[in-house]
Amino acid sequence: MPFVKRSVALKKEKIVQAQLLRHAKRREEETAANIRAEREQAEAKSVGFGRRIVKLQLLGEALWCDPCDQALSLCYLEEEERHGLASIFIVRCHNCLAVYKISTDSKVPSLHDSGRSLYAVNLKAAAGLQDSGLGVEPLNKFFSVLNLPPVYRSTIIRAQDRVGPVLAEVAKESCKEAILLEKNMALIASQSRRTFSESDKENAMEISPVLSDPDDPALQDNHADVNSTPRRRRVTINDAVSIGVKFDMGWDKRGNGRSYNSHSGRGSMIGLHSNKILGYDVVSNYCRKCALGAKEDDHKCARNYEGSAKGMEPHSAVKLIANNLDLKEAGVVVGQFIGDRDSSTIAALRRECSTPIEKVVDLNHNMSGFNNALYKLKLTHKWLLTSYIAHLKRQLGYAIKQNKGDVQGVQAAIMNIEKHNFGEHEECGDWCKAKENPENYVYKGLPRKTKFSETDQPGWRAALHDLLSVQAALAHTLAPCGSTQQNESFNHMCVTRAPKSRHYCGTEANYFRVSAAVCEKNLGSTYTEAVFQKAALSPSAFRTREKLQHRKMVKALLQARPDIKARRLHNKMKNSWEAANHNEGLTYESGMGNAMERASAAASVDRAWLPDAPLLTDSCVPVIVDLETTGFQASDEIVQIAVKCGNKEKSWYLIPKKNIHPKAAEVTGLKMSGGKLYHHGTCVSTTPPKEIVNQLLQFLQQCGDSAFLVGHNIIRFDAPRLVKFFKEHGEVKAFADCVAGFSDTMPLLKQGKVCKQSALAEAYLTGPYWEELHKSAHNAVTDCSVLDGLLNQSSIKVSPTRVRENMVTFRDFLQRQAQLKRRKAIMPTLEVLLSVGVSKAMIGKMAAAGVTLEELKREYEENKLQGLSVCLGVQVDGKPRVTTQMKTIQKLELFFNGAASKE
Repeated sequence: MPFVKRSVALKKEKIVQAQLLRHAKRREEETAANIRAEREQAEAKSVGFGRRIVKLQLLGEALWCDPCDQALSLCYLEEEERHGLASIFIVRCHNCLAVYKISTDSKVPSLHDSGRSLYAVNLKAAAGLQDSGLGVEPLNKFFSVLNLPPVYRSTIIRAQDRVGPVLAEVAKESCKEAILLEKNMALIASQSRRTFSESDKENAMEISPVLSDPDDPALQDNHADVNSTPRRRRVTINDAVSIGVKFDMGWDKRGNGRSYNSHSGRGSMIGLHSNKILGYDVVSNYCRKCALGAKEDDHKCARNYEGSAKGMEPHSAVKLIANNLDLKEAGVVVGQFIGDRDSSTIAALRRECSTPIEKVVDLNHNMSGFNNALYKLKLTHKWLLTSYIAHLKRQLGYAIKQNKGDVQGVQAAIMNIEKHNFGEHEECGDWCKAKENPENYVYKGLPRKTKFSETDQPGWRAALHDLLSVQAALAHTLAPCGSTQQNESFNHMCVTRAPKSRHYCGTEANYFRVSAAVCEKNLGSTYTEAVFQKAALSPSAFRTREKLQHRKMVKALLQARPDIKARRLHNKMKNSWEAANHNEGLTYESGMGNAMERASAAASVDRAWLPDAPLLTDSCVPVIVDLETTGFQASDEIVQIAVKCGNKEKSWYLIPKKNIHPKAAEVTGLKMSGGKLYHHGTCVSTTPPKEIVNQLLQFLQQCGDSAFLVGHNIIRFDAPRLVKFFKEHGEVKAFADCVAGFSDTMPLLKQGKVCKQSALAEAYLTGPYWEELHKSAHNAVTDCSVLDGLLNQSSIKVSPTRVRENMVTFRDFLQRQAQLKRRKAIMPTLEVLLSVGVSKAMIGKMAAAGVTLEELKREYEENKLQGLSVCLGVQVDGKPRVTTQMKTIQKLELFFNGAASKE
């Protein structure tokens, strides 16, 4: 035996072991495949269990034994052969023992001479999947719940290959009909100078059937002329009717602004007046079978485009507009093109088209570009908040929409945005309320609700002017107020049928599903009847699709109503407010559990007692309250208390322990002399404080089971003094049992810059009765009556519900007071952070949350930047303890880095 090196022997041994493993694996795969095939064959011929989909009439007629003249029973079912959703039952007659093959559905022959017949239920299932956007796997999951047998993918693919071309043919025919309809509507619009309203455009389903009615005398001549023209006749440009179209492209994979690598896209061309799809194009640069190595001759390749995803849009636009044979046969040319701000598309069209095309920019795309430009300016103008950007966008929208069709008007209105926001109102229209009172006008959407100024916002005017100049230069494309919203709606319909989470572009399935969306858009939900008729399938026996179409029409009409649109806008704004307030703070941070616990504990307010949160109901009674004090400081004492609940009111005077401040005496008319209290020189009777406490509690109990105090500036002035007053006499818990909370009317009644109660009363409460009360202002009883009158004033419109919703609960009020006390104690120690650019407001917020310099230093030393983030951003009561902004946290890091370097 020859000598073999150990390394060579080991190498040969490894090769042999690898070969043995490959053979074993191959045998296992073959065995598993055989078992699977036997199981599938057994399932296909198994006696039926569970549920089946059957055609009742066909099954009923087939279950009959002619020799015996008796009905067959499925109790004698011996075997079942399944073909997708259809089955062949092998049934034996219990009398003569003859065997019958009974089909649960009928077969549909191929539309061509070659090709196998398929069961109708499988063809309809394929059509249903293309219409609903489902795939085979979700369908089988649904069937498994119903205890229906699964359907194989190969069966559905064969049915899809049969139904898909029919679906595409119906979609193509609907586009041709839509072109004729758009031509007729364009002729009517040009002859009668009729302009179709936005509600008409939004509800094409209501307009199109009326305008396309062949019995309509307004359309008979034109329609007959188009149909009577032989297709071989060459239509010249002079004969053609110019129409407007809306074009947009949708991709199956969204780009992020830098990467556009979608394998497929779909372009849609929609008529300006009819809002129906005149043409569509499905583009794909990928084929699944080609990717697997199949030869081009062996399959129908799904790839019909070789360029990039960015080039799909101009490619489809040229194909649908410049090289569209259907438009030429109908005698139509595109004269107006509504699209986004993409210049490559219109450039390609003007290069390929022999007739001039007017470009109209879609307002939504234009607004998006304006929004992006404003956010770029935000990088250099840090004060430019999101709310200010939204306000400027609204102004641009108003400027364009209010001057629809007027190019010069749009230009002037756009450039006037700059002047209006800088306080120059000479060129403003009647809509501008600042022209009447420019000094007191409130700029609601601008910083501090005042006009822009070069002093406060240096360089902003020039930047805004340049930005608006770009918009004004586009006035000729913006003035028609074009919209591609219908194209966006169509893209959404396509996404529901070919979801982006599933890859359909590698086969013809993507084209078929887009065709289904085209049929839905042009023909409505009942388009399936046209598909069934062309595919030689039975029509639907139920009116489900008709009811669905009716609901869509009703919904479209409702959504076009102004009140419904206003409600939708309100809900949208509400959602944006909720989204803006959704920053809940940190709830989890890996490895920072101890730091989060420390931060949460430090943020909690340490109070010996807090009342329970009240249960707020409509029966909670408002009680108006007002105080007069010895001065304007927090330490000053109460001199007069007045309360009013409906028609009931009560007032008490009490002797203060210290003198009344001269300025307070001048305002209220209250003075102390000889141990007695005088009001405008008249001695008034006083009540001991303890008795006032008892009487006030009794009054509140008589008002109802639950009451809340209402006052003008009550949170900052009246409520702290009342709570302190009841604390001094040991009745704060009894006071909390009677009072659910406090509602401040100042933000509710504020009119622009006017917020004082006396000024509001003089402006809105007129007449002899109120003029008499104005003379005795700053008396607690009078002020309660005046506030009650303002709340019930119709021109101000403050409902009881708003007053109740504005309430701060007693518990929250006590917590706020504790935070203010803590803020006052901690804030001086945190003012060293001003040196690194932390604002005073942020320092105050940190102090109110109990953040100390020692705590920040400890967290930074232990966990660096992450520790500071947790310390300030941990969730407390559903929101961050202080902030989650990295700018502030990085400034703190800079501070502690500097402190460490000094050490």
